[in-house]
Amino acid sequence: MPNHLKRAWTEIDDKNALQNDSHASTVQLTRHPDLWYDDGSIVLNAETTLFRVHRTTLSAHSTVFSDMFSVPQPPDEEAIEGCRVIRLPDMASDMEFLLRALTNPL
Repeated sequence: MPNHLKRAWTEIDDKNALQNDSHASTVQLTRHPDLWYDDGSIVLNAETTLFRVHRTTLSAHSTVFSDMFSVPQPPDEEAIEGCRVIRLPDMASDMEFLLRALTNPL
């Protein structure tokens, strides 16, 4: 039986925007211009913003992320460019501040 709660991801243009196709609505998702690392290993989705960052950096600084990443995922989990997608309830601006603090500490 297909899982209608999962959403399919496809790239739609050369501006690094992504489209989420579902039966109910279409949501435009955009890669963050600074916090999208080509060598990142995890994609975080906060509101309509995608952040591709390093899983090891997040795990090293946060037990919440470490625990989140240790939960087994189904084989058909959502992915973008081979990276697991984690949907977060946080505001994109809050996630940006957190990720900047973790990736560029003073």
